[in-house]
Amino acid sequence: MTAAVMVVAGRRTLASARGFTLLELTVAVALLGLVAILAHGGLVQTLRTFEHSAQSIERVMAWQRGLAIMGRDIEASVPRTIIDINGARAPAFVAGPAFFEFTRDGSFTPPGVLRSTLERVRYHYLEGALYRSHWHVLDRTSTTQVARERRVLDGLTDLTIRYLHEDGRWLTHWPRIHNALPRAIELQFAAGGAGQVRRLWQVD
Repeated sequence: MTAAVMVVAGRRTLASARGFTLLELTVAVALLGLVAILAHGGLVQTLRTFEHSAQSIERVMAWQRGLAIMGRDIEASVPRTIIDINGARAPAFVAGPAFFEFTRDGSFTPPGVLRSTLERVRYHYLEGALYRSHWHVLDRTSTTQVARERRVLDGLTDLTIRYLHEDGRWLTHWPRIHNALPRAIELQFAAGGAGQVRRLWQVD
C-alpha cells in the first residue's frame, strides 16, 4: 500500500513539474496579445488627445497674440486725418462691419531712419481670417506701397465689429467725420471649439 501510494505521488509530482500544457500556453499568449492590443489602443487615444489639446492651446495663444497686437494699435490711435490716393482728405478713423482703418502713434523707427512715428493701420476680415496692414506714409499716392500685411487671427467662422459713438450708440459703420474717433471698439468672433469670443477696447 505504501509503495503504491508513493508511486502515485511521485507521478503527480513529475506531472506538476512539467510546466504549462500547450493549451495553457496558447491561452496565455492570446491573453497577452489582447492586453497588448488594448494597451496600444489606449496609448494611441492618449496621444491623439494630447495632440488635440496641444493644438487647441496653440490656437488660443495665437488668438491672444493677435488680440494683443490689436489692443496696442487701438490704444495708440490718434485723430490725425490723411490724404488718400485720390488727393482727398480722409478721416482719421474709417470703419465698416468687417474693417477699420486709423492713424496710430508710437511705431518703431530703426536707428538712422528719418520718418514719423505715426503710421496708418488697417484691419480687415476675409475668408475666416483677420488681417493687419500698415503704411509708414500717412499721406499716400497711387505709388505708395503697404509696408506689411499679416494675418493676426484665423480659424474664425464669424466676425462682427462695432464702434461706440459718443452719444452711447453702437454702430457698425463709422461716420466719415474728419477727426472723430469712437469711444470704444468691440470685436466678436466665433471659432471652432472656442465658442463666442468678445473683446472690448477703449480708444484713448
